[in-house]
Amino acid sequence: MRSVWKRLEGAIHEHFRAEETFAFPHLTAQSPRDAQALLAEHKHLRARVAELGGELERGSIHPHMIRGFVDELSAHSRHEETILYR
Repeated sequence: MRSVWKRLEGAIHEHFRAEETFAFPHLTAQSPRDAQALLAEHKHLRARVAELGGELERGSIHPHMIRGFVDELSAHSRHEETILYR
């Protein structure tokens, strides 16, 4: 499980870095408020990734925690689709 989580964690961080480097500057020029909202979501999701990684390391992670994170990540993805990738 730790190995899978580490790969997922790396993929999420790399995806966020790519968006922030290549896509967000264009969005910031067009809609600074939307860019700030998405950056805040990235910050929140990075914290959630770290939190869940800690729960996994302590052996105290539960399926409902993962489901909650997946729901948050899905909501963020839908938000980006409407704002960033329109």
